[in-house]
Amino acid sequence: TDTKGNDTLYISSNNQGIMQFDNTGQSSNFHPWNGFNDMVPDGQGGMYAIRSNSLFYIDAGGSESLFATGLLTNSYGLALDGIGNAYVANKTDSSLQKVDSSGSVSVFSSDPLLNEPFDLAFDSNGILYASNTNTDQILRFNSSGQATVFASGLDIPLGMVFDDQDNLFVVNNGSASVAKIDPDGTVSGFASTGSMTRPWDPALDNDGNLYVVSYWSTDILKLTPSGTPSVFTTIPTNTQAKFITIIPEPASLGLLTIMLFSCDSRRHMRSTT
Repeated sequence: TDTKGNDTLYISSNNQGIMQFDNTGQSSNFHPWNGFNDMVPDGQGGMYAIRSNSLFYIDAGGSESLFATGLLTNSYGLALDGIGNAYVANKTDSSLQKVDSSGSVSVFSSDPLLNEPFDLAFDSNGILYASNTNTDQILRFNSSGQATVFASGLDIPLGMVFDDQDNLFVVNNGSASVAKIDPDGTVSGFASTGSMTRPWDPALDNDGNLYVVSYWSTDILKLTPSGTPSVFTTIPTNTQAKFITIIPEPASLGLLTIMLFSCDSRRHMRSTT
């Protein structure tokens, strides 16, 4: 987001599709479909998003097109590598899939260290990371899909996002907190999410503010660069937040996108473009 307050808020819900909110909270419909999982911006004003076993592209006007099929069931986390490939985390199968620029799907990694991966993110060097929910670890992958442990000691790590210094912010779903992991893998506590129990996903704006959504809360939490919390906005009680991302816009504008789902669906991501 920028310092002028020109952000636009997008929410995807189980019963109202993706809704668009202006700075006063007035809403309009952006996309009618329900049930999207993770989504990431493409750097052109649009986004890629997972729905069921498929990957869709949604342009800046809200029109969708099918990009790829053949994703595994319960695919949640999504990341773009900046050279035309998308990577998908499959929680149930404990594997990562790769979708190339033509839409062809292949297995990127089934490394034995993978144990219910949830979210994916690339650092500034193009290295892929995954949150490993069942081992409370962050894994790092080489270009062949081999994993090593990058950081340990988390508490059900779900969504994560890098800042421009390659610090990784990770939501701890189990302890209602956000951890900060520096580039050498050192873990420190960044902030508590307080009354927001079991947070799911973070996103960073250009000023270093972190936004957090929770599946069980109607609040969208805003954390300053020092970790001070405030409520950014609230969402209807008949929806449950899962994913959030910020889409850079021309003239330094930002679009804040939040994915919401019903309790019978599952769970961001950030691109390097």
